[in-house]
This record gives sequence, C-alpha cells and structure tokens, in this order.
Amino acid sequence: MFLKKIYSAGIFVQTFFVLIFLSLLITTESPELRISDKALNLIPLFSELSRIGHENTIILKIAGSLIFIVTAYLFNNLNIKHDLLPRQNTLLVVVFSTLLLANPSYSGILLQGIVTLLLYMLLHYMYSIFNENQPYARILTAGIIISAISLIIPQTIVYIIFVWLGFFTYRIGNWREWVISVIGLVVPYIYYVSWLFLTDKLNSTWFDYITYFQSFRPVKYSLNMSEFITLGFIALLLIINSLRFLNEAGDKVIAIRRKMWLIFHFMWVSLLVMVISGAALVIWIPAFLLAAALFVSHNVINSRKTLTTNLLISGFLTTILLIRLLN
Repeated sequence: MFLKKIYSAGIFVQTFFVLIFLSLLITTESPELRISDKALNLIPLFSELSRIGHENTIILKIAGSLIFIVTAYLFNNLNIKHDLLPRQNTLLVVVFSTLLLANPSYSGILLQGIVTLLLYMLLHYMYSIFNENQPYARILTAGIIISAISLIIPQTIVYIIFVWLGFFTYRIGNWREWVISVIGLVVPYIYYVSWLFLTDKLNSTWFDYITYFQSFRPVKYSLNMSEFITLGFIALLLIINSLRFLNEAGDKVIAIRRKMWLIFHFMWVSLLVMVISGAALVIWIPAFLLAAALFVSHNVINSRKTLTTNLLISGFLTTILLIRLLN
C-alpha cells in the first residue's frame, strides 16, 4: 500500500511529502479547541512565554511548525541510532507531519513547539542510560528537563513517572538513581525560588500558584462530528499499531525490547498528563503524536499486513484535509 511505497521510494520522496504536509500545516487552519486556558495565565512563566510573538501570527506559526518537524527528524535519528528503525529512512517524519494536521489551532504554538523539543531531549537521555554503569549525569539532566517544563506547566511533573518506569524497564535498582532523579526535579525550583525572593515576587507568585490549583477544573469537552471522526481515526491507529509494536518487542534483542517498552511508557504518561492538564491538554498533543508516529512507521516497515493502517491513514487524511480546507 501507499505507506510502504513511500518508505521504499527513499528519503527524497519522503522529504517531498513532509514539505507538502508542512505547507498545509502553515497555510491552512484547524479548528481551535473550544476550551479556555485562562487559569494557566496565573503561572508567571506560562503567561510570559505565551505572549511571545502574538503580533506576528504567521511568523509564530512558521517557527512553531518548523520546531515540530526538526524535533521529528531528531526523534527519527534517535530511533535509527538505537536500532528501532532502519537507516536511510524518514517515514516517521512523514507519518508525524500527517498526524500533526490534526493539531488544533493554538495561539501558543511556539511554546507548544519548545515543550515538544524539550520532551524529545528527555527521551534522548532516557534512551541513552541503558547499559551505562553510572548514568547519574543523564538522570539528573532528565529530572531537570521535567522540572524546567513544570515551571511553565505544573502538570509536567507527572513525567517523573516516565523516568521511574524507565528504571524498572532497564532494571535499575540502585537507590542513587532514584535520589538523583528527585534532586533533578528540585534544582530548577531552588534557582526559581531564589530569583523570586531576590526580586520580591515570592509571596505573589506563591498565591498565584495556590489560586491556579484551586481554580483548576477538568475539561468537559463535547466533540462535533468531524472532530469525533478525526479522533476516532487517530485512536484506532494508536491502538492497533501500539499493540503490534509491543507484540514485536518480544522478538527483539533485550536492548531494543526495553527501548520499545520505554516509548510505550512515554505514550501513556503523555496521555495521563493530557488528561490532568485541563485546558492545557493541547500543548502535549505533538509529543503524544511523536510516539504514535513511531508505532505506525515501525509497523509499516516491519509488517506485511498494513492494509488496516493504510485505510485508517487515508480516512484520517481525507477527513482532516476537508476540515482544514473548509474551515
């Protein structure tokens, strides 16, 4: 089917499709989620970063979209380096740029891109700690990355579960790694609190955080028919391909198998963070789609039975293009 043909056609054809989907992402609009993230404006760093470039919407959209694609290429190379994908192949980027068309229009797209890039860095460090005798620096950096993003969006702190699940997956039982991961979480907050104290903003920021958590409410969002169909295609793609992905893990060598489980943990922790983020759930969509793109591309490359995946991608692409072109 056509995904297998795109894979066989080589990098130049794959790049052509990526450029097409990137241009569609920039030049067409997807409906915005009909939810408000006003409560997040109580978080000082989120409020400041979300204002960047509001007067230059198109520049902001181009910059955010480019960060998404660069992150996808980095993630693709990471998986090639760790033998989850074959060399001379960018099918993952093609699939990711296709799924990214479902990303709702969002004024904070640059912030969304930066968060996605930082989460890629988290994955990079978690991939690389396997078989290291003393991976202390990498674990500390992973904790710092999570903590730094949580200064912008507090719910990010839940990604520490992903790090701890990585310890179980890699059979890391030394107490030092667990302590270092917590130290990594604490370090950025020490500097942030010190800066707030020196600028006499500690009390006001403290009350802003209290008000944010008191005013936080889970999102109650009703989907229209087109959104329901689009989400249905993505959900079916994710369920079918993630199960096939894990089923194939049993046939791989231990190093690859554990990294396959690691990305599966990343996917469901990202889903958990989306659920508890309320109106900020849109920020995590690209990171979640990175994992989905890996599942789909891995199965297209390694499986002979790709008819279902091709039909779902075709249905998704047809629906999302109609939505974007008619919006």
